[in-house]
Amino acid sequence: MQRRDLLRTGGLFVCGGMTALSGCSGVVSKLTGSLEVTTTDSRVTGFGNVVVTASVRNDSDETKSGTLWAQVKVDGGSTYEESENVIVPAHTEKEYQIRLDIDFGESLSADRYSYKAWLESD
Repeated sequence: MQRRDLLRTGGLFVCGGMTALSGCSGVVSKLTGSLEVTTTDSRVTGFGNVVVTASVRNDSDETKSGTLWAQVKVDGGSTYEESENVIVPAHTEKEYQIRLDIDFGESLSADRYSYKAWLESD
């Protein structure tokens, strides 16, 4: 019986400890600094491709790198993704452009699309 009580108590401690730490990731991010996409925009080129522009900010005290991804979903068509490695010096914001080659059959309708950009850390 004592073993079961110990396991229950230990399990509650682990669950309680995880709950107590669940909000800490934001605090750690603020302390260490990280890359963040702050603004995005897009435009259609004369050839029907899409260029996604993203501003990436580094609030940390050191240079950070990561992979910037851009995605375009053509309404009623395909989804396209491209990525680029980015390096942002400490306490700066840089703008990057990623060109997505849209299939010719869909490029005429590329004025009807949605887009987004996000970062993955190295």
